[in-house]
Amino acid sequence: MRPKAKGEMRSFYECQNSPSLTMLTRPENANQMDTAMNANLSKSAVEKEIKRQKQANEKMKKLEMHRLGIVHYEFQVDPWIEQTLAKGVLGLQQEFADLTGTVDPTLMKSFFQNTSTGRNRYRDIGCLESTRVVLDKTAASGNDYIHANFISTPFKQKRFICTQAPLPSTAYDFWQMILQNGCCIIVMLCNIEENGKPKCFEYWSREPGTSVKFDNITVKTVVVRKLKLHPECSGTVTIQISGLAIMVDDVFYHAVDHFQWLNWPDRKVPPADLTPISLLNYIRKSKTPIVVHCTAGIGRTGTLIMMAYILETLVTGQKPESSNEILKRLRSERAYLLQSDAQYLYVHRVLLEYFALKGLISDYMADRVTNFIEDYEAAIN
Repeated sequence: MRPKAKGEMRSFYECQNSPSLTMLTRPENANQMDTAMNANLSKSAVEKEIKRQKQANEKMKKLEMHRLGIVHYEFQVDPWIEQTLAKGVLGLQQEFADLTGTVDPTLMKSFFQNTSTGRNRYRDIGCLESTRVVLDKTAASGNDYIHANFISTPFKQKRFICTQAPLPSTAYDFWQMILQNGCCIIVMLCNIEENGKPKCFEYWSREPGTSVKFDNITVKTVVVRKLKLHPECSGTVTIQISGLAIMVDDVFYHAVDHFQWLNWPDRKVPPADLTPISLLNYIRKSKTPIVVHCTAGIGRTGTLIMMAYILETLVTGQKPESSNEILKRLRSERAYLLQSDAQYLYVHRVLLEYFALKGLISDYMADRVTNFIEDYEAAIN
């Protein structure tokens, strides 16, 4: 049974060119039209009518924006940009270095209980107990542990699930987690193999019309296509989408969209363009937890999650915390998120690129943004 195709999702990060909002905008000569129509009224009455119509128009705009899930966030962008530029590249690097990477072992009970069960990819990357995804114990193994944590954002609790790349011994558990939480989107930020080393077990089939099976769960790849990225993207990045049909006991059960970013280097960063924004735009409407993984589930995964967290903070009209406080908050739910200062800088560089494209960077900041970009390129290269 073929899962229903999903249409492209419009971005709540973009409201400047919304057709619906354009239709609600009054014509440039509206005031003159109002005046002519009310020629027989007193000047004060005409002014009151113009004011009333403007207020009504603004109310309609707000209602339409609310319907589309759009919130004006320009007022919160300036403080975030100012904060970023004030720190500069060197300041952000030092800020990242000052964040402790140690975690109290008593907070990772199940992780240590599973050191010999083949469920942990790395011995030195723990899984926090308080936010871990607990599997249904009716699973074939009877073990409720998987190296995965829920992440909450300003949009909702359990917005994301950050997890390590599946192993041969955990592929069934991975799909059980997907089905148990009704997850419709998986974002994979690594390759099966990188530099001749295995990075992820092939838990789905890369070829359309083929399938893989784990116990009573069958994963069939229905269609494969490339994600259409923003025109401003460099063109060097490829994100592949696979439409998957999940069957349990050979009966169709669930549909999943699998996004794979094919060429994001481990511990490093891709070109600083709008590729992450395009990806976040496609996955944003998910009502169930969005699964994100790389190999360890902390570096590339944490980079995308932090970017999403900052954007969601701005979109909901909240004043953003400083970046180090945001990362502390995220690490309190998934230990060790973000592995390098390059990834930390990349988050800020991409968001500056996006805000510049949207015309949200004030003129007085332009030279400082240019200096930041030059310093970023020097630090990365």
